[in-house]
Amino acid sequence: MLFGKRESIQVTVVVHGPAARFLKAGTYGLRSGDKVRVLLKRAGLSGAVGGLSCLIEGERVDPSKKLTGGEIVTVLQMVAGG
Repeated sequence: MLFGKRESIQVTVVVHGPAARFLKAGTYGLRSGDKVRVLLKRAGLSGAVGGLSCLIEGERVDPSKKLTGGEIVTVLQMVAGG
């Protein structure tokens, strides 16, 4: 399916821990080549939240990583304790 001039893709967000206060887990439609930061915004992130980490296939990725479709992006918020 085409979305504008780029193909539409589906990417799933899985949210763990405190990050669930800022993001809604689910599958989102994006355009091929959209970045992780676009996905986070679509999932409800309205501003910068410290300590968020995004993983794809167990590897930490930068919010500027381009998505190709079918990925599962896991979002964690790092917390300290002791």
